[in-house]
Amino acid sequence: MAAWTDDAACRGMDVSNFISYSVVGEMLYDFAPSAQARLACQMCPVRSQCLEWALELEQEGFCAGMTKPERDTLAASREQE
Repeated sequence: MAAWTDDAACRGMDVSNFISYSVVGEMLYDFAPSAQARLACQMCPVRSQCLEWALELEQEGFCAGMTKPERDTLAASREQE
């Protein structure tokens, strides 16, 4: 992992706070991140590095204070520039 992750506010937190999916039949349901995840991202000193990492690797779940669909929208808008 990159050195910036040592300073991440989420370091050591349970990953289930950030990735919460449920599969029912063939459908994948995405649930909102926990309040702890949102708070960690809001106060995180490496949020911008996390965002760039999440965009580059097309990470699932809640990263840098954004859900995957929110990051996908941001990535699409960046491509149009």
